[in-house]
Amino acid sequence: MRTSLHEFLKNVPKFMEHLSTPDIDDDIVNEVIKDHKNTSPGISLTTYDILKRTKEITTPILVNLYKAIIATEYVPFSWREGKTALLPKPNPPPGLDGWRPITLLCVEYKIFTAILDNSLKAEFEKNNI
Repeated sequence: MRTSLHEFLKNVPKFMEHLSTPDIDDDIVNEVIKDHKNTSPGISLTTYDILKRTKEITTPILVNLYKAIIATEYVPFSWREGKTALLPKPNPPPGLDGWRPITLLCVEYKIFTAILDNSLKAEFEKNNI
């Protein structure tokens, strides 16, 4: 039986005490990179394709970076910025309504948040939430 949202929110402090730091290693980073399609890069101009092609070099760097972020609880400033692009809608109405804004974020940030997301999902399942 799953826990209701109300019950979960009542128990968040207890849950957070037992939440473990995500285990980050080369395999986890490469798995996240492999599962993502090549999307537009953010301000860093890094793409998933670049990371896939250079994984022997870049994956250990990313692993160390992510571990440092967790240890210091400091997220790089460039990850807090996005680049907004306007894409035309299909059969666009005239004016601004014919455009759809999207925010381009750094791929390194997207990988990091995917790792955290996967870790939280595993904790939720383990705790029947």
